[in-house]
Amino acid sequence: MLCKTSEIFRGLLAVSSLSVYWGAVPLVSQQMTVEEYEPRSTLVVPENVLTRARFPFVDIHGHQMAMAMSSEDVERLVGEMDDLNMAVMVNLSGGSGERLVNGLENMARNHEGRFIFFANVNFQGVGEVGWGEEAAAQLEQDVQNGAAGLKIFKNLGLSARDTDGNRISVDDPRLDPIWAKAGELSIPVLIHSADPAEFWRPYDRFNERWLELTLRPQRIQPPGKSAPFEQIIGEQHNLFRSHPNTNFIAAHLGWLGHDLQRLGALLDEMPNVNVGLGAVIYELGRQ
Repeated sequence: MLCKTSEIFRGLLAVSSLSVYWGAVPLVSQQMTVEEYEPRSTLVVPENVLTRARFPFVDIHGHQMAMAMSSEDVERLVGEMDDLNMAVMVNLSGGSGERLVNGLENMARNHEGRFIFFANVNFQGVGEVGWGEEAAAQLEQDVQNGAAGLKIFKNLGLSARDTDGNRISVDDPRLDPIWAKAGELSIPVLIHSADPAEFWRPYDRFNERWLELTLRPQRIQPPGKSAPFEQIIGEQHNLFRSHPNTNFIAAHLGWLGHDLQRLGALLDEMPNVNVGLGAVIYELGRQ
C-alpha cells in the first residue's frame, strides 16, 4: 500500500510540474487558426531543386499587360524566361484593335519570336444587329495585325450579359460567326469556362477546397449567383461539337482534371479539342 501511495504521489508531482511548465509557455496551437498553420517538414533527404527546364519550352498560358510594361519590365521578363529555358511565352491578354498592335510593338519589337499574342473579344453589345459579324471581322483584322489565336475569358458563361441583360451562354448562336472565323483563319481558340466544380458545392468541411474558399471567399458560387457548373461546362462542350472545323484549347484541363475518364472520353469524341495544364498540373500529380 505504501508503494502504491508513493507511485501516486510521484504521478501527481509530475502532472503538477507539467502544468507549471505549460502554464509558462503560451499554447500557440490554441490561438492559431488552420489558415495560419504552416508546418515545416522535418524530413531529411537530398534536395534536387529544379529551377530550369532541360529543354526549351513554350508557355501557352501567360498574362501580361503589355501596354503597362516599361522596357525595363520587358527585359526583366525576358531574363526570367531565359533562366527557366522558356523559349516562347503566349500572352493571352493581347486585347484587340489598337491595344493589340501597341502591345505587340511594346513587347516584341526587340525580342522577335519570344512572344505570341492572342486576341480577345469584348462581349459588350451582344444582341445588337450584326454584332457577331462585326466581332468576326475585328478578329480577322487582329490576326492580320499579328494575333496568333483567340483567348476567351471565363466571363463568357458566368457574368457577360447581352443588351437585354440576359446571361450570354458559352454556346450562344449569336457568337457563331466568331468561332467560324477562327476556323477559317486556322487559329486556335483557348477558352476558360466556369471554375473548379468545388466552388459550386456546399462550403463546408467536406469541400476539398475549403481552405482556398476561406482565404478567397469571392470564389464561392452559392445558388443563384451564376449558372450551375455542369450547365456552363455543358455549354462549352456543345460549342466544341458545333464547330468541328475550329480548334479549341480548354484551359485548366477543362476543369475536369478530377475525372480523367470523363475528360478522356470528351477528347476522344472531339478531335478538335485539346486541353491546357495551366494551374492544374497538381490534378495529375495526385492520381
